Amino acid sequence: MASAEDLFEGIVMCEERFRGEGYLDGFAEGNHVGESEGKQYGTIYGSRVGSELGCFLGFATTWRQLLTHSSEEKHSKKIKALDSLIRMIEDFSCDDPTNDKLQESMTRIYGKVKQEPTHSFKVGDTVCIRQLNKAKKGGFPYGPPTEVVAITRTAILTAQEPIWIHASRVKLCPKRGEAGCLVPSETSVPPVQDVSENSCT
Repeated sequence: MASAEDLFEGIVMCEERFRGEGYLDGFAEGNHVGESEGKQYGTIYGSRVGSELGCFLGFATTWRQLLTHSSEEKHSKKIKALDSLIRMIEDFSCDDPTNDKLQESMTRIYGKVKQEPTHSFKVGDTVCIRQLNKAKKGGFPYGPPTEVVAITRTAILTAQEPIWIHASRVKLCPKRGEAGCLVPSETSVPPVQDVSENSCT
């Protein structure tokens, strides 16, 4: 009789047990996928921040050297502003992504630079990139459509290329059927790749 009751209880409770096991399996899988996507997202946007900070530092350092050789008094304020920007960039914490001051530090640096993009592209735009290899018929053809995932003042990052592309090589993709852009099948568009080193071409 006891075994029959245990069997009946097992049947009654199996739905709850399976639900619990399914939840744990789904949680583990979602956690794995979330970590993978988070790493990819962090790589792309970490690359973007590093590229921008490097650009700002190069800009500030170059102008600091140029103005140092000038004897004009009016340049003293500019030199102080450049020195302040250089210190802020050099003090920026690049090794600790959990630092709760990262966003505040970036906002302060952006406030010093105050530069608007030199192009009109936005995240989410579908664009075509001009290739660097000449076509047989002459000229430099545009590649297949790809989506803009990040922008800087002068460059964009796309889902197709793991490198920063100067905006002068990019144009908005024409609609399907219009000339100037190849329209491949969905399977022919390469997936997003991890960005190990950011570069601009």
